[in-house]
Amino acid sequence: MYVYIYLTTIFLANPTVSLISKYKLFKLTLDMKMNNLLDTAEGYNSTDRKS
Repeated sequence: MYVYIYLTTIFLANPTVSLISKYKLFKLTLDMKMNNLLDTAEGYNSTDRKS
């Protein structure tokens, strides 16, 4: 996960990347975080998850 954050930081810091790409990446990251929070909230100790 830290590698992903590191790469994201480099990607966002790159001035040649368009704002649209940054927005898409930000939205994707936000969606992933929301999904993780929802998954954790609803099925924290369910047996089918390995997280």
